Amino acid sequence: MTVLNELLGLKRYREDKAEMALARSRLALSEVTKRKEEAQRALVSYQQWSETHEREIYGAVYGRIVRPRDLEHLREDVVMLRVKERALNETLTNVEAERTQADTAVRDSRTAHERATRTREKFVQLVEAQSEEIRVEAERKEDVELEDLYSVTRDREDWEERDDE
Repeated sequence: MTVLNELLGLKRYREDKAEMALARSRLALSEVTKRKEEAQRALVSYQQWSETHEREIYGAVYGRIVRPRDLEHLREDVVMLRVKERALNETLTNVEAERTQADTAVRDSRTAHERATRTREKFVQLVEAQSEEIRVEAERKEDVELEDLYSVTRDREDWEERDDE
């Protein structure tokens, strides 16, 4: 096995490794995308529920005389609704940032895989060129050997003819 063949094996290994890294990063992107969609659905669902719940809370006390302490509890409940909404919004923001990172990782992995593929293809061409050179050299040697053999045979025939004369 020639050095180029050994290097070609190494380039194939690196290409396979880059392909696996690309597959892993695509899987991670897919998972993060699903989590982002779930976080968006959770936020929208909570916002709808929160709005309805807030109306119900205020509707329950509308037109009634309410003690200040009960009104304060009502405000605290509304604040808790807002806190939960902010937490869901923050979760969505974090997942969006993770998705951006995963998208960048996919692009980087794709670039690395393309680079590894190009490098492997260059080595395939080098190995093919080397194989062709070896084949041509072997043919040339065979032709030289045949010419030498033919030359020796002709020389013997010429000597035999001279000896016969």
